[in-house]
Amino acid sequence: MGNKRTPEEFSKIIAERFPDIKLLNDYTNSNTQVQCECLVCGYGKNGEWTPRAYRLLSGKGCPNCLKRQISEKMRMSQDEFINRMYKQHPTIKVIGQYAGSNKPVACHCEICGTDWNPKPINLLYGNHGKGNGCKVCRAISETSFPEQAIYFYIRQVFPDSLNNYCDFSPTGMELDIFIPSIKTGIEYDGIVWHRG
Repeated sequence: MGNKRTPEEFSKIIAERFPDIKLLNDYTNSNTQVQCECLVCGYGKNGEWTPRAYRLLSGKGCPNCLKRQISEKMRMSQDEFINRMYKQHPTIKVIGQYAGSNKPVACHCEICGTDWNPKPINLLYGNHGKGNGCKVCRAISETSFPEQAIYFYIRQVFPDSLNNYCDFSPTGMELDIFIPSIKTGIEYDGIVWHRG
């Protein structure tokens, strides 16, 4: 346990990494929540931003500012979106009309033949900034057999289930399986994976 930071050490690290973030309460340990305020946009001044300390350290700063930056990057025409998709995911064909970063757009995977309607923001920025790509090809190539078996059986009961769901809320959560109809996420081997 020699790894524990003092409140002063934690405050210094945050000040160096995120000079635009003000801590509004004292740090206790990495798993407790710290109340934060963004000095750029004011997010958190009403107590709505309280990440766990370890999440703040491993994050990208103010989630509200990050969302705005991504949104600004996502402002583009249909042709610009198609060109970016071709550069990032050459085997995915955009077959629908691009109407904004959070509005689903019809796509077709030329590898597996899947048609689906992802949010453009997930295609370009999901999967920790690498982009999600085809939901079927990615699920097959990047997950374990047990996870895919669980997904298969859950999908029998909940057809709206999503595999490798990336959320662009302030938590930035990526889930192995997400069931929108019952607002439930599932992590297979989450503790083992995240400890490793």
